[in-house]
Amino acid sequence: MASLWPKVHGSGSWRKDLKHVVFFGDSFTDQSRAHSISNGTYPGRYYKTIYPPDDPSAEGRVSWPRYFGFDSGLPYENYAVGGAVCSNDLTPGFNVPAVSGGQLDWFVEDHVLANGTGHSPPRLDIPGANTLAILWIGTNDLGLHSLLAPNATEGRTYWPNIPPLTPAVPPIAPGNDNATTMLDLADCQLGSLQKLYDYGVRNFLLLSTIPLHLTKLYSAVDDPMFQYANALNALLQVGVREFSQKRDARIEYFDTYKFFEEIYLNPDRYFNGTAPANVTGHCHQCPNATDWRYCGIGDCTWEERDSYMWWDELHPSEQTGRLLAKEIVNKLEGRSAY
Repeated sequence: MASLWPKVHGSGSWRKDLKHVVFFGDSFTDQSRAHSISNGTYPGRYYKTIYPPDDPSAEGRVSWPRYFGFDSGLPYENYAVGGAVCSNDLTPGFNVPAVSGGQLDWFVEDHVLANGTGHSPPRLDIPGANTLAILWIGTNDLGLHSLLAPNATEGRTYWPNIPPLTPAVPPIAPGNDNATTMLDLADCQLGSLQKLYDYGVRNFLLLSTIPLHLTKLYSAVDDPMFQYANALNALLQVGVREFSQKRDARIEYFDTYKFFEEIYLNPDRYFNGTAPANVTGHCHQCPNATDWRYCGIGDCTWEERDSYMWWDELHPSEQTGRLLAKEIVNKLEGRSAY
């Protein structure tokens, strides 16, 4: 791969240089955009609101960027959309605004096209040298209806009772030249940061995929999901190093996988609700998997919520989000092991 990326800096503090943060990703990061898009006239009445009063996130209530804002004191904008992938051309999935498409378009609309400066090439209306872009994507790219998708002609069907989406994504398969590959997914993430660099952003934090095999949703296919997540993360690490030689910017990799392993293996250090710490179950229950109207029956209590690592079969809990936000701030201050 060609060397196109800024030099990776050491683990010193860079918090003092930052004045603005933008988030891109999926439901692990989204607070309101997915619900707003699905519940209103596109793009929906709340899609730019970082914390609407009546729109809980996929983590149960508050998404982690809001806690990041509290802990860091930095203003931020959250472009993440629940259900998103890096590129709908690679893994169409639920076909919501992807990082490389709609989410970057929103950023451009807010900070490039709308500034009226007439720069060619276009430039930001915020200080790029003091702006941090945080990208956390990959869960939907790897998972259900994507690289592990049922497919009519190729690959192994891990969920035989779930019909394929149209178009179905060819899973990784020997001899399949048209299949989306791990390298495609890694290139998409780095390419999305490259686009932000081209507009003038000069600080980047790329979060790795979590250990998805620890979630209830993927525990039944823990072996391929373990391999998939680790393969993508290895490519991202190599990509950050290899693409980090020629630009005057700061890009770092946050090992979300390792961080989630730490809290999974040492739950009593991190979970403090009224119930015993729980990293294998989840708070939010849906007794009938085919009828959302039953969801919520049997949920943990408000007092028990902070005992759980997971909100539901896939999403981290609000307490896990608090922990992540604090550790990301530690990363920016040069005090994180991840």
